[in-house]
Amino acid sequence: PFLHRLDRTGIAREYGESKRMLEDRLGAAVHTASLPRGWEPPEFESVISEVGYRVFCTSRVAWWHPGARPLSVPRIGVRRGMLPEEFAAIAAAVPRAIWRLQAIDAAKSVAKRCLGLDGWQRLRRPLLAFRYRHEGRA
Repeated sequence: PFLHRLDRTGIAREYGESKRMLEDRLGAAVHTASLPRGWEPPEFESVISEVGYRVFCTSRVAWWHPGARPLSVPRIGVRRGMLPEEFAAIAAAVPRAIWRLQAIDAAKSVAKRCLGLDGWQRLRRPLLAFRYRHEGRA
């Protein structure tokens, strides 16, 4: 489910059950999770902390800096079609390396806020299908 649609109990269940399942199968403690889709609802960090996570990655594109909130870590996804030079610049923390990704992220956020997440998903599916067909011909 989209995370922002869950109440406190739903978030604790979703992340608590998956955490226990992973720990049982891995035989090791799991302290890190990430947001697959949606936005973090209010009080999210306190619920995640109570469930036992120490680090949580959001879907925001940005640099993380020591001392920043560990339960709100941005991430930079490596996507199909990313040029090796772009990846190298990101890995080297070149200051302007993520500007393009941040602009795309900002545009998506505006679309999600204007269309709502359901509307965004209806728009996103055909756009991705077109993109993948186009990349397949290249």
